[in-house]
Amino acid sequence: MESLRYMNDLVEPLMSALERYSARIAISEVRGAERVDSASFGEIHELSSLIRSELVGYSLQPGDPVILYQRRSLEQVASMIAILEAGGYFCPIDPRMPITYVPSLLARTGSGIVLVDESTLPALDGKDLSPARIAVVSRTGLSLYGGAWRREASCLAKMVHLRDTACCLFTS
Repeated sequence: MESLRYMNDLVEPLMSALERYSARIAISEVRGAERVDSASFGEIHELSSLIRSELVGYSLQPGDPVILYQRRSLEQVASMIAILEAGGYFCPIDPRMPITYVPSLLARTGSGIVLVDESTLPALDGKDLSPARIAVVSRTGLSLYGGAWRREASCLAKMVHLRDTACCLFTS
């Protein structure tokens, strides 16, 4: 996998912390009094790097919005970091919102990419979100849904600045 050099003042401190504390638990899912799942900072860093590499290779440009239709999870956190690292910004949608909300957000943001997880993908079954492309994020990376995307020849480092948009929130 080609590595991008961290050249930005928005993501560099975050990536440095992910590397420094790589063995520590970052996220835990707890049901009742029992921890059922957890992920380290290193696992988040590894997954976000995989996602970022795919997004950049599939034409995510600085300033591009990406819709996140994911539950709160390791995959969502890794997706957010990957998008920022690639120079884009994320627009999270609560999966409890009606799926009919997604096309209007795509139109309002101009997003061409929707990232989902395995639990939210079934809600998109049979929905036409074209021209947006859908990708499923799992612990093993990013998989394309509904056809091939055109892959760019090279992945160039992108400069991201503090003045750039990082997140776009829509409220009811």
